[in-house]
Amino acid sequence: MEIVLYLLFAQGLMGALDTVYHHELTVDLPHCPGAWRELRLHAVRSLLYGVVFGGLAFFAWHGIYLWILLALILTEVVLTLMDFVEEDRSRKLPATERVIHTVLAMNGGALFGHWAISIAPQWASQPSDLLRVDYGFWSWSLGLMAIGVMLSGLRDGWAAWGLSRRDAKASSTKNTNEHPITIEV
Repeated sequence: MEIVLYLLFAQGLMGALDTVYHHELTVDLPHCPGAWRELRLHAVRSLLYGVVFGGLAFFAWHGIYLWILLALILTEVVLTLMDFVEEDRSRKLPATERVIHTVLAMNGGALFGHWAISIAPQWASQPSDLLRVDYGFWSWSLGLMAIGVMLSGLRDGWAAWGLSRRDAKASSTKNTNEHPITIEV
Protein backbone atom coordinates (compact mmCIF):
# COMPACT_ATOMS: atom_id res chain seq x y z
CA MET A 1 0.00 0.00 0.00
CA GLU A 2 3.01 2.24 0.50
CA ILE A 3 3.54 2.84 -3.22
CA VAL A 4 -0.16 3.66 -3.67
CA LEU A 5 0.06 6.25 -0.88
CA TYR A 6 3.20 7.84 -2.39
CA LEU A 7 1.61 8.05 -5.84
CA LEU A 8 -1.66 9.38 -4.41
CA PHE A 9 0.28 12.04 -2.49
CA ALA A 10 2.14 13.01 -5.69
CA GLN A 11 -1.21 13.17 -7.53
CA GLY A 12 -2.52 15.54 -4.88
CA LEU A 13 0.52 17.82 -5.04
CA MET A 14 0.48 17.99 -8.84
CA GLY A 15 -3.29 18.51 -8.90
CA ALA A 16 -2.98 21.35 -6.39
CA LEU A 17 -0.22 22.94 -8.47
CA ASP A 18 -2.35 22.66 -11.63
CA THR A 19 -5.38 24.13 -9.91
CA VAL A 20 -3.64 27.03 -8.20
CA TYR A 21 -1.11 27.95 -10.89
CA HIS A 22 -3.07 27.25 -14.07
CA HIS A 23 -6.79 27.37 -13.27
CA GLU A 24 -6.65 30.17 -10.70
CA LEU A 25 -3.60 32.36 -11.40
CA THR A 26 -2.75 31.92 -15.09
CA VAL A 27 -6.17 31.44 -16.71
CA ASP A 28 -8.50 32.55 -13.87
CA LEU A 29 -11.16 30.05 -14.92
CA PRO A 30 -13.71 31.05 -12.26
CA HIS A 31 -14.04 34.43 -13.98
CA CYS A 32 -13.81 33.36 -17.64
CA PRO A 33 -17.06 33.67 -19.56
CA GLY A 34 -17.91 30.33 -21.11
CA ALA A 35 -15.73 28.30 -18.70
CA TRP A 36 -18.70 26.95 -16.75
CA ARG A 37 -18.69 23.58 -18.54
CA GLU A 38 -15.04 22.98 -17.69
CA LEU A 39 -15.55 24.18 -14.11
CA ARG A 40 -18.56 21.89 -13.72
CA LEU A 41 -16.40 18.90 -14.73
CA HIS A 42 -13.64 20.07 -12.37
CA ALA A 43 -16.15 20.36 -9.53
CA VAL A 44 -17.46 16.82 -9.89
CA ARG A 45 -13.97 15.38 -10.39
CA SER A 46 -12.68 17.20 -7.32
CA LEU A 47 -15.50 15.90 -5.16
CA LEU A 48 -14.81 12.36 -6.38
CA TYR A 49 -11.08 12.79 -5.77
CA GLY A 50 -11.88 13.97 -2.24
CA VAL A 51 -13.70 10.71 -1.57
CA VAL A 52 -10.83 8.69 -3.10
CA PHE A 53 -8.13 10.58 -1.17
CA GLY A 54 -9.96 10.36 2.14
CA GLY A 55 -11.23 6.87 1.44
CA LEU A 56 -7.81 5.39 0.71
CA ALA A 57 -6.19 7.39 3.53
CA PHE A 58 -8.44 6.02 6.25
CA PHE A 59 -10.15 2.85 4.99
CA ALA A 60 -9.54 -0.55 3.42
CA TRP A 61 -12.45 -1.16 1.05
CA HIS A 62 -13.24 -4.88 1.32
CA GLY A 63 -15.73 -6.93 -0.67
CA ILE A 64 -18.59 -4.95 -2.24
CA TYR A 65 -17.05 -1.66 -1.05
CA LEU A 66 -14.13 -2.29 -3.39
CA TRP A 67 -16.54 -2.23 -6.33
CA ILE A 68 -18.02 1.05 -5.11
CA LEU A 69 -14.54 2.56 -4.94
CA LEU A 70 -13.73 1.17 -8.38
CA ALA A 71 -16.91 2.75 -9.79
CA LEU A 72 -15.87 6.13 -8.32
CA ILE A 73 -12.40 5.83 -9.87
CA LEU A 74 -13.74 4.80 -13.29
CA THR A 75 -16.24 7.68 -13.18
CA GLU A 76 -13.36 10.05 -12.46
CA VAL A 77 -11.42 8.64 -15.43
CA VAL A 78 -14.38 9.22 -17.77
CA LEU A 79 -14.82 12.77 -16.44
CA THR A 80 -11.09 13.41 -16.97
CA LEU A 81 -11.39 12.37 -20.61
CA MET A 82 -14.44 14.60 -21.00
CA ASP A 83 -12.45 17.44 -19.40
CA PHE A 84 -9.60 16.97 -21.90
CA VAL A 85 -12.09 17.33 -24.76
CA GLU A 86 -13.81 20.35 -23.17
CA GLU A 87 -10.49 22.12 -22.57
CA ASP A 88 -9.42 21.57 -26.17
CA ARG A 89 -12.80 22.82 -27.38
CA SER A 90 -13.00 25.91 -25.20
CA ARG A 91 -9.49 27.34 -24.82
CA LYS A 92 -5.83 27.08 -25.72
CA LEU A 93 -3.98 25.47 -22.84
CA PRO A 94 -0.59 26.86 -21.78
CA ALA A 95 2.21 24.40 -22.55
CA THR A 96 2.91 23.87 -18.84
CA GLU A 97 -0.73 22.95 -18.22
CA ARG A 98 -0.66 20.40 -21.05
CA VAL A 99 2.54 18.90 -19.59
CA ILE A 100 1.21 18.67 -16.04
CA HIS A 101 -2.03 17.07 -17.31
CA THR A 102 0.06 14.44 -19.09
CA VAL A 103 2.16 13.76 -15.99
CA LEU A 104 -1.02 13.60 -13.87
CA ALA A 105 -2.51 11.06 -16.27
CA MET A 106 0.68 8.96 -16.21
CA ASN A 107 0.88 9.09 -12.42
CA GLY A 108 -2.82 8.26 -12.14
CA GLY A 109 -2.31 5.26 -14.42
CA ALA A 110 0.63 4.06 -12.29
CA LEU A 111 -1.30 4.71 -9.09
CA PHE A 112 -4.51 2.94 -10.01
CA GLY A 113 -2.72 0.25 -12.04
CA HIS A 114 -0.54 -0.67 -9.06
CA TRP A 115 -3.55 -0.52 -6.74
CA ALA A 116 -5.59 -2.76 -9.09
CA ILE A 117 -2.82 -5.36 -9.31
CA SER A 118 -1.45 -5.40 -5.77
CA ILE A 119 -4.21 -4.25 -3.40
CA ALA A 120 -7.63 -4.69 -5.03
CA PRO A 121 -7.44 -8.51 -5.36
CA GLN A 122 -6.73 -8.81 -1.63
CA TRP A 123 -9.59 -6.49 -0.75
CA ALA A 124 -11.98 -8.24 -3.17
CA SER A 125 -11.43 -11.59 -1.45
CA GLN A 126 -12.40 -10.23 1.99
CA PRO A 127 -15.92 -10.04 3.47
CA SER A 128 -17.63 -6.73 2.70
CA ASP A 129 -16.51 -4.10 5.18
CA LEU A 130 -14.97 -0.66 5.38
CA LEU A 131 -12.07 -1.21 7.76
CA ARG A 132 -10.48 1.77 9.48
CA VAL A 133 -6.73 1.99 8.78
CA ASP A 134 -4.07 4.42 9.94
CA TYR A 135 -1.00 5.06 7.81
CA GLY A 136 0.22 7.82 10.13
CA PHE A 137 1.63 10.82 8.25
CA TRP A 138 0.20 9.56 4.94
CA SER A 139 -3.34 9.22 6.29
CA TRP A 140 -3.38 12.71 7.74
CA SER A 141 -1.66 14.33 4.74
CA LEU A 142 -4.06 12.65 2.31
CA GLY A 143 -6.96 13.52 4.61
CA LEU A 144 -5.99 17.20 4.42
CA MET A 145 -5.68 16.88 0.64
CA ALA A 146 -9.17 15.34 0.57
CA ILE A 147 -10.57 18.38 2.39
CA GLY A 148 -8.67 20.76 0.11
CA VAL A 149 -9.74 19.12 -3.12
CA MET A 150 -13.37 18.96 -1.96
CA LEU A 151 -13.32 22.67 -1.05
CA SER A 152 -11.83 23.36 -4.49
CA GLY A 153 -14.64 21.31 -6.03
CA LEU A 154 -17.28 23.31 -4.17
CA ARG A 155 -15.64 26.55 -5.30
CA ASP A 156 -15.54 25.36 -8.92
CA GLY A 157 -19.16 24.27 -8.70
CA TRP A 158 -20.20 27.66 -7.34
CA ALA A 159 -18.19 29.45 -10.05
CA ALA A 160 -19.69 27.20 -12.76
CA TRP A 161 -23.20 27.95 -11.53
CA GLY A 162 -22.54 31.72 -11.54
CA LEU A 163 -20.90 31.71 -14.96
CA SER A 164 -23.67 29.58 -16.51
CA ARG A 165 -26.29 32.01 -15.16
CA ARG A 166 -24.36 34.99 -16.54
CA ASP A 167 -23.88 33.27 -19.91
CA ALA A 168 -27.59 32.39 -20.08
CA LYS A 169 -28.58 35.93 -19.13
CA ALA A 170 -26.20 37.43 -21.70
CA SER A 171 -27.53 35.05 -24.34
CA SER A 172 -31.17 35.91 -23.62
CA THR A 173 -30.38 39.65 -23.55
CA LYS A 174 -28.59 39.34 -26.87
CA ASN A 175 -31.55 37.48 -28.39
CA THR A 176 -34.12 40.03 -27.15
CA ASN A 177 -32.06 42.97 -28.45
CA GLU A 178 -31.88 41.55 -31.96
CA HIS A 179 -34.46 42.94 -34.37
CA PRO A 180 -35.32 41.10 -37.53
CA ILE A 181 -34.57 42.92 -40.72
CA THR A 182 -37.58 43.38 -42.90
CA ILE A 183 -37.43 44.29 -46.54
CA GLU A 184 -40.43 45.93 -48.09
CA VAL A 185 -41.03 45.34 -51.72
